[in-house]
Amino acid sequence: MVDMQCVIPGMKILADCYGTTIITTCNSNRIPGAVHLPFDPEKPGTLDEDAYLIAKSAVEAFKERDRSKMQIPAITTKASGGWSYESVVNSLGGLKNIAELLKQGRIKGIATVVGCNTPKAVYENNHVTIAKKLIEADILVLTTGCSSHALLNAGLCSTEAAKLCGDGLRGVIEQYSVPPVLAVGGCVDNTRTLRLFISLAEESGLAIKDMPFMFVGPEPGNEKTVGQGLSFLMHGVSNLVGFPAPIPVPSPKPIQGGADGAMDRGSNNIADYFAGNGALEELGATIYTEPYPELAAQTIRMHIKRKRNNLGWK
Repeated sequence: MVDMQCVIPGMKILADCYGTTIITTCNSNRIPGAVHLPFDPEKPGTLDEDAYLIAKSAVEAFKERDRSKMQIPAITTKASGGWSYESVVNSLGGLKNIAELLKQGRIKGIATVVGCNTPKAVYENNHVTIAKKLIEADILVLTTGCSSHALLNAGLCSTEAAKLCGDGLRGVIEQYSVPPVLAVGGCVDNTRTLRLFISLAEESGLAIKDMPFMFVGPEPGNEKTVGQGLSFLMHGVSNLVGFPAPIPVPSPKPIQGGADGAMDRGSNNIADYFAGNGALEELGATIYTEPYPELAAQTIRMHIKRKRNNLGWK
């Protein structure tokens, strides 16, 4: 069963090879040949019946599986997922307590590591490498979407990952029994993290731009990662992206009447705003670009340390 996002059209062809039925539920994301059963939030009266029908179909199809075609690695990983805004806050003792943990330095900062994968890099390596480096530096990580699958698979969304954390974050994990990486849902659930950032800034009596927070999109494989990052940027949370966003590149032109070979670098409003000081001056946040995960993690750690120093937090 698929909804509205991250659905590869060719999946129907692959599913046919295994005798699997694909069911689409979103009217704007239908796939030729798939069964369409729309879930309409404007007509909630049919949702229970439709959900039951899908679950029943799955149960009936289970016994028809051809085990000879299945190649599932015999590897398991412990993980905790499905963290809502409320469960994050409640599990860590409330907003006031989280704000105090940040001020004390037991949690140095919070980063949200999100986004898709790209064939430009080794599959999931950037996400996992960055997250490990961040929790090692006592930075709590929240994650969504494709990135969350990478971090769940790597065992970082379990309290057993405490051994990979710095002393401060390890102490928090042991005290509150929460993993160092919290998987808060799919791509559209980034609002949970943004709400947490807003609430913690208000609790601390500070602007979000002054808080030790960061948005991280290690492998922006499509426009969604860019859109998510801009949402955080507009609220004052700086971005670290692995590859440049599709911002139009200025075209240098010869300077009229200038010396031989003198070139005007060219410009456009978009490039100047994001690559220059426009966003920083207006929003108090900026975009860093770093494709190498070890250097990306170092950049994030330096950014968060700079925020703490400006606040006088140890």
